[in-house]
Amino acid sequence: MRVPHPPLAASPTALCGLLGAALLGACSDSTLKALEPTVVVEPEVIVFDGLVVGEPASARVRVGNTGRADLHLDGVEIDGPFHVRTEPVTLPSGATELVWVELTPTGSADHTAELVVRTDDPERPEVRVPVTAAPRAPEIRATPTEVSWPDAETGASSS
Repeated sequence: MRVPHPPLAASPTALCGLLGAALLGACSDSTLKALEPTVVVEPEVIVFDGLVVGEPASARVRVGNTGRADLHLDGVEIDGPFHVRTEPVTLPSGATELVWVELTPTGSADHTAELVVRTDDPERPEVRVPVTAAPRAPEIRATPTEVSWPDAETGASSS
């Protein structure tokens, strides 16, 4: 009679705990670290440059996993007038996910915030990325630059 084996635990620590005696100490801290997820967030600073009041702008942020275990992207948040849209996702080793930070400035005041990326990376569970924006008012141009009217007396009409 064949007895099915229970599924192996997903975490490297649990796996080493189950097999530790058989591996005779092969589960050192460095071995466990090699089996962990590693988050990478690029760019390290976001600068919205050349913004015009009332015009939408967006910046791309790449969240990647350079570790050997799945990385769980638990959430991405930002405050102020900025917006970010993302869902929790699992990134296998070597995978990346794009996150877009958006802003539509309603005035010419400067804005600063921090993008916060939350994952299950044991070394960096939270990555903070500074975000700045310096919108400017749109330029107003009129053409023609000069208008000449015929001479007329105050209160008189002209055709």
